[in-house]
Amino acid sequence: MSSRKYLLLILALLVITVSPAAAREDVLTGPMGSVDITATATWDGSAYLYEYVLVNRDTNVGDIHGFVLANPNGGAYFDASNNNDYNNPTFNPSLPTEVMQWMNGQIDKGDTGYFSYRSMCAPDPVGVAALSVNGGTAAAGFTLGMGAPIPEPGSFAVLAGGLLSMTGICVRRVRRK
Repeated sequence: MSSRKYLLLILALLVITVSPAAAREDVLTGPMGSVDITATATWDGSAYLYEYVLVNRDTNVGDIHGFVLANPNGGAYFDASNNNDYNNPTFNPSLPTEVMQWMNGQIDKGDTGYFSYRSMCAPDPVGVAALSVNGGTAAAGFTLGMGAPIPEPGSFAVLAGGLLSMTGICVRRVRRK
């Protein structure tokens, strides 16, 4: 295999390691009823933008008062926001938590809620729940959320340099034989 083919293979592997976008549609179910959720994660070159759309279609108790998203790796996030006057979660690096909570807001039956945040962590399936304070019930399921943190650009450069060095060594050995 020529050194150009090795170089193209390495570049292809590096491009594949950072996925630019992901999307998922799910239905949260439970004693509360069902809630439609659409999640998207888009890489903008510096961080992933996670966006969630909750549609309160068929809940038995009426309003949704909380949105809880699992953060199993305690990943850092920033710029959390919503459109329904919920209290936005904030990341505390000295006290990372395994959940992100938007609480004390309201999505009425038949309405739609929008939630978002940004993170350096790549998307992965995580647990999620919509909560009702009135009935004390929930609808739960899975959606896209923060998985393992992606390496910083410097780590990619070191990895690429190491792979190129190994390619060069292999090419020299093949040429000597």
